[in-house]
Amino acid sequence: MKFWILGLALALPATADTLRVPLGQQGDPDLQTPTRGSSMSQVAVQLGQPNRIDKAVGDPPIATWHYPEFRVYFEYDKVIHSVKRPTADRATQQRN
Repeated sequence: MKFWILGLALALPATADTLRVPLGQQGDPDLQTPTRGSSMSQVAVQLGQPNRIDKAVGDPPIATWHYPEFRVYFEYDKVIHSVKRPTADRATQQRN
């Protein structure tokens, strides 16, 4: 019985649709974000206070600081990553 079902499944034609999603640019390439290992106080001095702070969650605790053009992720009080906000490409902007 198992082989009959497997044979039937392999005999059916496979079809798929292609979904194209335009990718935006990964923010301003000249924009400098905080370097890994910087402390919260160093980031605050360098960039000022963020627009929003998401309190630390998880173990280890990860906090997020939101700036207009990027986010900074902290583990305890050290930068572990910065992510620039994507910008739409011109084709996407013209369609909208």
